[in-house]
Amino acid sequence: MSNYITEAFKKLELVGNYKPKIISLFSGCGGLDWTFHRAGYGTVWANDFNEYAVATYAANISNRVHYK
Repeated sequence: MSNYITEAFKKLELVGNYKPKIISLFSGCGGLDWTFHRAGYGTVWANDFNEYAVATYAANISNRVHYK
């Protein structure tokens, strides 16, 4: 039984290090994405069709934003 408990705690430790990931479509300047970023989420991919919004997003949140 103690082996089962040890394995369960090892799995919980892995979950504790997990960082949820998001993608963002039509991100704009990243207002919603910034909130997710502050909550601990990682942005995997973001895009927008406005070059100024993409520049703002890249400066404030992440350079993982794509234009077009």
